[in-house]
Amino acid sequence: MSYQKKGQRLSVWARGFAGALALAAVSVTSVPGEAFAKGPSRCANKTEASALHMRSLQNHLMVAALSCDKRNEYDAFVTRFNKTLSNSGKTMKQYFQGAWGKSSSSQLDNYVTYIANRVSVQSLDNRVSFCNAANDIIQHVMKLDDAGLASYSATLPKENTEAPQVCL
Repeated sequence: MSYQKKGQRLSVWARGFAGALALAAVSVTSVPGEAFAKGPSRCANKTEASALHMRSLQNHLMVAALSCDKRNEYDAFVTRFNKTLSNSGKTMKQYFQGAWGKSSSSQLDNYVTYIANRVSVQSLDNRVSFCNAANDIIQHVMKLDDAGLASYSATLPKENTEAPQVCL
């Protein structure tokens, strides 16, 4: 699950984090459009909300991979739950398409960036506490099955319930 770039191997988490950082750079310099100001046209149903929670958990663990040197653990998480994470990603994309229409891609990018930024701030505010909690989370989720992961992701972290682009 790695690829070569200028002689370096980049793992799944590195590609995802690099994408999140690129999105953050774009979102910081761009002004939200009229659709963003209006909000979504509908709220997420239970399945879509679960997908949003799953992405929040994934972002949390992605930041922990970088901030807490948990790269191997994050790679194991992504490998183990690849199908579940992929399905959640598709469901999340469908929610944004239904809620935002033509601006769904940019709104989805804004959402993912918002979550990543919130978690990054948490890691910077108190690295030791963040890393201890992240270690507990990764240890716990690796004992779960797919259904357990979905249930657990709804309990933490709560960044996505505060995101301005979604309606749960």
